[in-house]
Amino acid sequence: MGAPSWFPCNDRPDDKASYTFEITVPGGHQALANGSLVEHRETGGSARWTYHHPGPMASYLAAVYTGRFARETWTVEDAGAPVPVHIAYPAGRAKEVRHDLARQGRILQVFTDLFGDYPFESYGVVVVDAELAAPVENQTLSVFGTNHMDGRRGWETLVAHETAHQWFGNSVSLGGLAAHLAQRGVRHVRGVAVVRAPRRGRRGHARAAGPRRAGRAAGQNLRIADPGRRPPLRRPHLRPRRLRLHALRLAVGDTRFFRVLRTWHEARRGGSADTGRVPRACGTGDGPERGRCPRPLALRETVPRYASA
Repeated sequence: MGAPSWFPCNDRPDDKASYTFEITVPGGHQALANGSLVEHRETGGSARWTYHHPGPMASYLAAVYTGRFARETWTVEDAGAPVPVHIAYPAGRAKEVRHDLARQGRILQVFTDLFGDYPFESYGVVVVDAELAAPVENQTLSVFGTNHMDGRRGWETLVAHETAHQWFGNSVSLGGLAAHLAQRGVRHVRGVAVVRAPRRGRRGHARAAGPRRAGRAAGQNLRIADPGRRPPLRRPHLRPRRLRLHALRLAVGDTRFFRVLRTWHEARRGGSADTGRVPRACGTGDGPERGRCPRPLALRETVPRYASA
């Protein structure tokens, strides 16, 4: 986590706070940070940009970007989103960025319908003039490289994925490594679904069967609730969490699966959680679904087999 490299902090994801950023840059440059712009003042040959984000936010999600950006604000009416959307990008990439992010408002609205109210005052995307290995889900201000804006929406699943982070991972932060893996799996499930429609039955299995076969063949086995000491973002950790969530969704059905996602966020908004709470969340209520899912899937080491869809 890189926050201590540029400001002093208690670098724990469960220790959150509100943030105010005051950034001074040369005239003609822009500064971007989490939250909302509250003041922009030009003084001589420099400019001060002040942002405030009431959060609460974990230190590792704080971000500041400076440079020459084209900036746009899409209102709720413009974007069809529950909150304003702020976009910043290199001026020469306007066509690709506007096309590839055109459905950002819709993505936010779909997730709001699924997860509950969007947890922050606004959402933003900054495209930096560089190629990045992967986007990053800074709170209220996800960052992408120019390589992710190809003018063909070729990376739109990542646009959705980073948006879903705002609920799972940012608003509800990890209480430990296992929770981190579980919540990233949730974001992947929804990131794919929102731009390609929820996959059910044969279509859902067809999409998930390939990674399942590949994972089993490669021996990508781990307990999602106890992944061990390996670095959390290495490739072997990626497929199993997605596959277990897909198996969980099939085991309990869409109604219960998405109800759990919504109530999980409602109950823990602004806080943190760990995977030990997932079984209790899934197992609540009455009826035949009660107790059918969580802990065996979370603790099983092998890549799961899927029930019939």
